[in-house]
Amino acid sequence: MCELSSFRTLCTYLAACQPDYSGIYRALPKSGNAIKRYLLTWYEEMRQEVRAKLHTTSVKIHFSFDMWSGPNRHAYQAVVAHWMDQDGQLHASLLSLHRFEGAHNGFNQADHIWRTIEDYEIAPFVGMFNVDNATNNDTALTEIASRLRRSGHESFNPVEARLRCFGHVLNLAVKAILWGKEIEAFDLNHRDAQRELGILNEWQRKGPLKKLHNVVTYILKTPQRRDAFESVDAECAV
Repeated sequence: MCELSSFRTLCTYLAACQPDYSGIYRALPKSGNAIKRYLLTWYEEMRQEVRAKLHTTSVKIHFSFDMWSGPNRHAYQAVVAHWMDQDGQLHASLLSLHRFEGAHNGFNQADHIWRTIEDYEIAPFVGMFNVDNATNNDTALTEIASRLRRSGHESFNPVEARLRCFGHVLNLAVKAILWGKEIEAFDLNHRDAQRELGILNEWQRKGPLKKLHNVVTYILKTPQRRDAFESVDAECAV
């Protein structure tokens, strides 16, 4: 977009109301690569600024992390740090937002989190973790504790450092009150079964198209399957 002369002319026109707009045309990036370079430079400057702030704290740094799949069906993991500066002001900053590849188990999550901790050099300051109630988060914290011990930090207790997300606890409690135990099984059996059976019967009448649909659905079902498919596709292209 920035390379189009019509876009650059439009920006100059829109800036004409400013007192000094004559240099806007020359100041606009001339290529997409330039914009990418600017963004990476700004990102690195801000990352170093956050790192410097983290190293000024005299208390523990606490963390929250979570995973989700984006509209592009790729999985991502975010790691957020929470800490207090020397003036008693509370801060929160996103430390990493990485594409997550592989199974969503605790060991893989711990590997991504540990790389963030090492990148910011804050292993001595690791405090509490506020995450939801999934059991793989227990595994992740146990693995982080193991890596902290191997790096000489013995005080981290994965059980004591595990804070439960209150919002998730409240959500589970309300579901239990309304529906009782095994809410997932209830939903699947009573809400989705008829809909899925209808879809299956419809596609069974379509012959080869059904097979293609099932293949595509299977691949897009999880980020891991999509990653595996893209890897095979790249190998075949070579």
